[in-house]
Amino acid sequence: MDLSIRRYAETLARRERLTATLDRFLAGVDAWLCPVAPGPAFLHCKPGPVGEPIDIDGQMVPYWTACASYTSVFSLTGSPVVVLPLARSRLGMPIGVQVVGSRWEEMALLNVAEALMQITGAVSRPPGY
Repeated sequence: MDLSIRRYAETLARRERLTATLDRFLAGVDAWLCPVAPGPAFLHCKPGPVGEPIDIDGQMVPYWTACASYTSVFSLTGSPVVVLPLARSRLGMPIGVQVVGSRWEEMALLNVAEALMQITGAVSRPPGY
């Protein structure tokens, strides 16, 4: 890995700009609803090693794209997130939604998530789990 102090400082500065941009975007709203992944949850007990591409609607998607690309930006910015099952696929697998809140506003975000759960219903296990 080519990591100098200068490059590290530049990376931290880019992170701060991204965080500030997201803070401005979320200012004045209760929450932002985003997808968690490009499709419904996949079977975690499938054969094969972790890291193999995942079939999403007949298209093979790189493992880390399917698992982390929709969530990693909020880990980077420190934004609080609650993930809820919003619906079910034809196979009964959950389709999740991220409820993203403003930094340092975790309790307000939990209130939004609780209100959404009143609409979507209680969490239940997928068939076969």
